[in-house]
Amino acid sequence: PVFCKGADWIPSDSFIPRIEDTTYTRLLTMARDASMNMIRVWGGGIYEQEIFYELCDRLGLMVWQDFMFACGEYPDHPAFLEAVREEAEFVVRRLRNHPCIVLWCGNNECEWLFCTENPDKTPDDMRGTPIFRDVLARVVREQDGTRPYWRSTPFGEGFPNAQDNGNHHQWDVWSAWKDFLHYRENRARFVSEFGFQGPPDPRTLERVTLPEDRSPHSAVVQHHNKQGEGMERLFRFQAAHYPVAADWAGFFHTGQLVQADALKCAVEHWRRRKFRTGGALFWQLNDCWPVMSWSVIDADLRPKASYYAA
Repeated sequence: PVFCKGADWIPSDSFIPRIEDTTYTRLLTMARDASMNMIRVWGGGIYEQEIFYELCDRLGLMVWQDFMFACGEYPDHPAFLEAVREEAEFVVRRLRNHPCIVLWCGNNECEWLFCTENPDKTPDDMRGTPIFRDVLARVVREQDGTRPYWRSTPFGEGFPNAQDNGNHHQWDVWSAWKDFLHYRENRARFVSEFGFQGPPDPRTLERVTLPEDRSPHSAVVQHHNKQGEGMERLFRFQAAHYPVAADWAGFFHTGQLVQADALKCAVEHWRRRKFRTGGALFWQLNDCWPVMSWSVIDADLRPKASYYAA
């Protein structure tokens, strides 16, 4: 009976070999200092380096560990299943002695996306089902046996992203243009992913832009936001809660405040519901490049206003 509060983790640099140990130490210590108790290693990234798990052991951070499958269908012919089994056995054996690991999860969003695109089908109709239903479950049972295996995130009985059972990803807010006050209508049992964008510290984008490009409307700045219509959303939600700021400094300041308000609204709602809701993990803790994103700590390891709200 622990209310899980924390964030989703992505690789902290797009070029993995240049991630320094000090980066892991800084980010995970900041997570602990923000009173987080769980980090979810996202299935679209990497099985993290040893120092990541050692630090989580030491800092008291539980780890929800995705296997590295995300957002798609996968082959399920015998040779591929055998390759998956070998890889998964290696991973579980490597990580199973870390007390921080508390749950193994098969993938990120595969079943949810499949059933959304194919409403007349079930998760077992998805190509790759034997990986997540059978192979990984058996590997975890045989090579660990002490921790639960969960087929996907999100997943549960019936539709994979239902609110009344299993775990849930909440993306109506932000991605579907709904305002963050809509979080208060959500009754999910465990929320393992939700998020709201905010700009980084302006110095972080100034490091990678020319003076003439430093406008929220410039093509260069818009390139540093990979959400479709991401910049439009940032203005839309500013307009809902604050006077819109179109100048460089004002846009960053107000955008960070909106993100902080959004995460605060969501987490306080789900914490009031404990244990009808058992946890809230937001997308995302960190960044892999200088970008407008959902992180609370930007690529130069500068905290946003949303970090302090968290």
